[in-house]
This record gives sequence, C-alpha cells and structure tokens, in this order.
Amino acid sequence: MCLVVEGQPRLPAATITFAVFEGFLVGSFSMALLGEVDGIPDSGVIITQAVVGTIGVFAGTLVVYKASTKDVDAVGCLFQFLVPFIAGLAAIVLVNAVASLISGGELVPFDGGEVGIVFALVCIFGATVSFQVEFEVIEQLVRA
Repeated sequence: MCLVVEGQPRLPAATITFAVFEGFLVGSFSMALLGEVDGIPDSGVIITQAVVGTIGVFAGTLVVYKASTKDVDAVGCLFQFLVPFIAGLAAIVLVNAVASLISGGELVPFDGGEVGIVFALVCIFGATVSFQVEFEVIEQLVRA
C-alpha cells in the first residue's frame, strides 16, 4: 500500500487508509511493548513520552517548514534540524516536569539516569530526521 500511496499521491482514499493502518500498526506495537514491561510500575509512560516527543518534533518541523525560505545554507540546515529537535526535547522535559509535580517522581525514560537521557535524545534525533525527510517528500509531491 505504501508504494501505491507514494506512486499515486492524488488518491486521498488510499492515503487515508494507509495512515489508518499505520496508526493501528504503531498502536499495536505500543500495546505489545506495554505488555512486555507490564511488571514495571507506570510502564504506560513510555508510550506517553514517545507520543509527546513525536508531537513536539512534528510541531517544530511544521514551524520550520512554514517559516523557512527555500534558500538553504549552512545556517538554514542547522535551523531546520535544531528547531524540531529542541521542540521534541522541550516537550518531553515539560511533560516530565508536570508529571513530577503531580506524582512526585520522574517518568520512566529519565529514571535510568544517563542511559534514559541518551536513549531519549537518540529517539528525538531519529524522529527529527524522519520528519525532515517526510516533509521534503510531501513538498516534492505537492509540487508535482
């Protein structure tokens, strides 16, 4: 289905169907992950952290693409990468801060010390690169 959506961008029904199936796939994976770590108290926060980080990176990427000109130079490339990265990181840190105020403890990814922080940063980096590529593909398909 991915090849159909990529090959025929003018098929909105196929695009929506693909997005729904992808959402079910990611949700199923998240539920399976939650089932695997069921013995850990508050293991659902892992999924919450992932969703919040993804929304933060998406919002940052959207801001960059709406505000940017297409004259890309070294500063522009750095700007296009850093804004979504920092937005995703800020979203995770803010949710962690609110959760610590409410519950008195930190969320799971930051409980592990350096390993949790490095893991969160690597995941945000991957999401940032992924969204940059996807936004570029969308822009090229719209121009076609």
